[in-house]
Amino acid sequence: MANDNSSVIQGPIRGPRILDQTDHLTGQTLYAAAIALNVANAVAFVDIMGVAALLPAIAGDFGAQRTITWAVTAMLEGAVVGQCVLAYLSDIFTRRTMLLCALSLLATSALVCALCNYNNRTIPFYVCRAVTGFATGSITNLVNIAQSDYLPAERRGVYQGYQGFSVAGGSIFGMLMGPYIECGLASVAAILVFFFLPAKNEPRNDRRNWDALKAVEWAGIFFGTGAIVPAVAVLCEGAKFGWTSGVSIGLYCTAAVCLATFAILGCRERNVRPIVPFSLFHNWTLAAIYAQNWLFGLGYDSFICFMPMYWVVVRGRTPLMAAVFLVPFVLTHGVQLILAGKAVTWQMERGRRSFIFFLLFGSTVCTVVMAVLGGVSTALPAWAVCLLSGMFGLGTGSVFQTSVTAIRNQVTAEESAVAIGTRNVLGFLGGSVGTAICSLLVQWQLKVKLPNRLDHFADSVFARPSFDGLTKEDENIALEAYSAAIRAVFLCASAAIDICIVLCAFVRDTPEPTQAAKGSPATSGSSTPLRRLSAEKTAQQFSGSVTPFSRRSQDGEGEVGVNVSETV
Repeated sequence: MANDNSSVIQGPIRGPRILDQTDHLTGQTLYAAAIALNVANAVAFVDIMGVAALLPAIAGDFGAQRTITWAVTAMLEGAVVGQCVLAYLSDIFTRRTMLLCALSLLATSALVCALCNYNNRTIPFYVCRAVTGFATGSITNLVNIAQSDYLPAERRGVYQGYQGFSVAGGSIFGMLMGPYIECGLASVAAILVFFFLPAKNEPRNDRRNWDALKAVEWAGIFFGTGAIVPAVAVLCEGAKFGWTSGVSIGLYCTAAVCLATFAILGCRERNVRPIVPFSLFHNWTLAAIYAQNWLFGLGYDSFICFMPMYWVVVRGRTPLMAAVFLVPFVLTHGVQLILAGKAVTWQMERGRRSFIFFLLFGSTVCTVVMAVLGGVSTALPAWAVCLLSGMFGLGTGSVFQTSVTAIRNQVTAEESAVAIGTRNVLGFLGGSVGTAICSLLVQWQLKVKLPNRLDHFADSVFARPSFDGLTKEDENIALEAYSAAIRAVFLCASAAIDICIVLCAFVRDTPEPTQAAKGSPATSGSSTPLRRLSAEKTAQQFSGSVTPFSRRSQDGEGEVGVNVSETV
């Protein structure tokens, strides 16, 4: 049985009217909806983790050992755009409709990826990966938004734990065999959503829909994407184009102009719902956490992208075994997301400081793990590398979960959605830039370490090259060069995350005081919230948050005019 509380929220004068889709479910209807949402969420992570873990095998099939990181980079960039766009559109066309669209897009793009011509024609595959990222990012976001619609605040914590299991299960299944049947899984999820997610039977209102569409920050999305894509393209392909070539210079200029335009738009007061409100960076705690998430995005996504390469190229394991060796990381990451959230809540209820300690713990553990992996030149036992991977999962789980709670504690309930969305956008950007930088670093290291007679191996980054015809000495030289290149990636990640330890000094458990602050904070345990947005401006804010594959979810409180889904 469902209690239909849906209504239309009136925004500011001449502003958009946003559809309130709150519909608290009970009994079997709730259980069926929760199952459908978790299956959809699991399918998204089948794609996200499955392709990342099997990059060496995919690179071998495509003959694209040098450029295969574009499969991850394109997916991350597509996810940024997808989560922003479909979250906005779900306010107009309902969560269920947009979730069905995203699942259909995932099934179609996964099938096209499988049917791509593998004869050195990788561009169609990378384009399809961007479309797939658009779909998976949207699914993970919409699942969380819908969960906030269907559950009252006091019940979201329990069901959030179930969602953690779907994340872990989908990730493990995807790493082992999921990408091969992804189209079918997405179709099954779409059927479950269609039959078990309640439909909103709202009368058609073209004027409301048009006003809401105009409130989407299309210019910000366009110029933000225009700044990211050319910059990442230069990082990935600058050596091929030539760093001072006309193509590279053109990409530099395009990225610079788009970035400047994006910054100008962000600094202006406009009647739109911003993707990244610059006013949030006036708060030192928020600014520090946002910087941490950008840096963790760089380190985290580089880890899941290059660790399989380490197992296949350096250790000589099969791609399937490389995926198996990532299971400890996925398990500890998922478990720590749940434990860290409960521990932080327990500490806050007793009035104790908690955020800085969990952030410091996670940052320190991740820094040490990456430093050990990057600094030990001799081959560690397989069990030791798995242990370190599990420890890395503990660190990332602590940081990703705690950062969401810390952000909620700094803002009002009305600001919570857009504040968490900003954090997730920056995490995605860090991941896409990080994979591009590390790919360039690996190729550069190989060219430096390999002698001229072996420099052709620099074009075989993500697949174990054939050593037929080489002397034992040359084979050892090549393997040592690959090992040094991957260790450089781990050291780069360690350096990035090490900065997060310093940034912990700027994190406060209590909200920072501001002028004329009124209202209530988004979480308990705080007294003075960040500058409260007006009800008129709030009605135009981002309706849902952006969920990167490395960031799991934690539900937030309901807001006026927005449905908050806070993702970790």
